[in-house]
Amino acid sequence: MRFVKSSRLGWLVTGSLLIAAIPVLGQDSPESILPPGFGDPVESDRPAPKPSTPRAPSGGGAAERPSGPRLDLDIDGVERSAPSSPDVSSSAPSSGGTGGEVAEGTEQTDGNEMADMPVLPDLPPSARRPVEWVGLIGEFDGGLGPAAFGSADGAFLSKVMRGTGAPIASRWGSIMLRRALISRAEAPKGIAPADWVAERVWLLVRMGEAESARTLAQGVDADRQTDRMRDMALQAALASADPASACPAADYAPGAFKDPQWMLARAMCNALSGESAQASALVDSVRDRGLVKPIDALLAEKVVGAGGNTRRSVKILWENVKSLTAWRYGLATATGVEIPAALVAADNVRVKAWRARAPLRTSEARMTDAEIAAGLGVFSNTAMVDLFAAAYDEADPAERSGKRYMQLRSAYAAEATEGRIAALQALWGDKTAATIEGYGRLVLTARAAALLPAGAAGDVADQAVASILSAGLTDRASRWFSEVSEGSVAWAQLALAVPGLVKSVDSGDVTGLDEGTSGKRAQFFLAGVAGLGLASVEQANSMAESLEVGLGRQDAWTRAIDAAAARGEPGSVVLLAGLGLQGRSWADVPPAYLYRVVSALSKVGMADEARLIAAEAVARG
Repeated sequence: MRFVKSSRLGWLVTGSLLIAAIPVLGQDSPESILPPGFGDPVESDRPAPKPSTPRAPSGGGAAERPSGPRLDLDIDGVERSAPSSPDVSSSAPSSGGTGGEVAEGTEQTDGNEMADMPVLPDLPPSARRPVEWVGLIGEFDGGLGPAAFGSADGAFLSKVMRGTGAPIASRWGSIMLRRALISRAEAPKGIAPADWVAERVWLLVRMGEAESARTLAQGVDADRQTDRMRDMALQAALASADPASACPAADYAPGAFKDPQWMLARAMCNALSGESAQASALVDSVRDRGLVKPIDALLAEKVVGAGGNTRRSVKILWENVKSLTAWRYGLATATGVEIPAALVAADNVRVKAWRARAPLRTSEARMTDAEIAAGLGVFSNTAMVDLFAAAYDEADPAERSGKRYMQLRSAYAAEATEGRIAALQALWGDKTAATIEGYGRLVLTARAAALLPAGAAGDVADQAVASILSAGLTDRASRWFSEVSEGSVAWAQLALAVPGLVKSVDSGDVTGLDEGTSGKRAQFFLAGVAGLGLASVEQANSMAESLEVGLGRQDAWTRAIDAAAARGEPGSVVLLAGLGLQGRSWADVPPAYLYRVVSALSKVGMADEARLIAAEAVARG
């Protein structure tokens, strides 16, 4: 018997409650987590990044491209610096770099075989899509509205996005950031609209949101793409293992430059459209000239062979491959080639989020990666339950015993409450909510935990409440408020997440909270309480002094997010919140930054999101 799949999660409805920020006095500022060059000068041995100049929104060959072939983004090594200081100048691949490795010392092809001019779309001017309004969701679909970025400078916001080192420590912060990036809002001034879309696509790719990135990239007509937009369209195509989605960009890219990745992309697109002879000739040309590593040409040939009528059979051998690149990941996954586990770095969470949605992998093979994706915010509780249910359906009944989908089934369907709690504990295991995978397991069990009688979980009430809130089920979670001990972690989560349960919080409730895994849990609780206005100014100052935390610290980031909130720009606030919440865990986030995020979100009508982020910080702190 199958267990019941949960219903689809709707968009979180943003609140309209405006809560004023509390001017808590600051102490000595700790080391900033902002990228070098953001506001205050930062000493660095790196050369300062050159300022970018906005390009025209149409066309794609105006900007000068680096000479020589490019195919060099190593997805296992990109942005591996500490989350406290991501390097803005290297957070995105240079124009032309889209994945793979290049043989050194090669020369560019003359590209005679690429001389065909692209055919202009046969659409009347009235049917062309405006580049200034690219997005996937409107205001009534959960988007942030047409004026989400207001009068903000596009070049500044672009720098903020490039400086955001994914992943985001907060799952709810990442979900909120995704909404902002895919919202249909007017592009800000100071940046070419197509480049604005490109920056959003690139951040989504780095967050693990490959499908959203690919769909967003497809919102820009091919002949209106800039060079950077084409590069990011190819990035999104590789991350989503859908090389065909890069074909519109490939149709225009060869006319502007002769990089080998675009030659191979054109070959794959030719094969997929039935032009097998031209596709084979292009692949042979790139391989024979030694423009790319053999593995990269073979993977492209594998895609060409999948197009039909090529009579090419390619076997992929990984023995001499030392690193996994975006090119190798995308083409191997698209053709069903299994990538050796040794090439997938254990800490590369974005690749695991990509793999969790790869359609050619079995449901059971995707389950572990899906836990990472859920912890990041890429997978919802509904998506997780659907995946585990599919794995249950695919498995031989004789081989189901002991598998995680059986434990999930027991968490829903065990006859006794004790059996359901035991199944939940087995699923949670020894992974704490502080880790991405551990929080992903709480997301998996959210609705199962919500079906428990209020307060029945006993010693694991903190985890049960965290699990319920991980899916935004605040109404279900509120039933537990009278059943948990005041001052406990579960009580603190509920006090922050559910409006109206607590009118004010006193000092004993904050300072008596345990330190958690990061040693910051009480400080995070204080930050949430202060940001939501659940304590007076005097109380907040007193508690901040007791906990030795300066919530009133000032730096370039705090001034920027306060100014964006004062201007009423929810999109700008969310982008800056993502920058402030960057990190692999909540231990990387200063409590003062959480206070500013909660306060700013409340001011721009996003109090519900602010509450869930604050509650998550307490659960995972």
